[in-house]
Amino acid sequence: MPVALRPAPDPDEASRPFFEAARLGRLVYQRCQRCDAAQLGRMLCQQCFGSELEWFEASGQATVHSFVAIHLTYHPAFESESAYVAAIVELDEGPRLPVYVAVAPGHARPVVGDVVRVEFECGENDIFLPIVRR
Repeated sequence: MPVALRPAPDPDEASRPFFEAARLGRLVYQRCQRCDAAQLGRMLCQQCFGSELEWFEASGQATVHSFVAIHLTYHPAFESESAYVAAIVELDEGPRLPVYVAVAPGHARPVVGDVVRVEFECGENDIFLPIVRR
């Protein structure tokens, strides 16, 4: 039986550059040229509402900001897991990113403050999604 892939969003005009970079294994974020705020995939700056946004490559290093273990299976991609972990990580460059946390058998779930590295894994519709491993 084929393995179900994790659900993926349908990229829009604002998020498409993020997902195009992800396909190449690159993590990118936006920085406002007007106020220097960092963010992910928006048409306008969340701080000053400026439209002068530029994409930059991130280091991939991040810190776990929050996480949750999900015990219900809402999608076939998660049926083999008794619980799966979703987290919000804060990139070293500032923006926060939702990620799936792949927890290997015998390894602990993340805790707030853990330093992690963001990678990518192919999801539905050939969209590459952010993931961290424990």
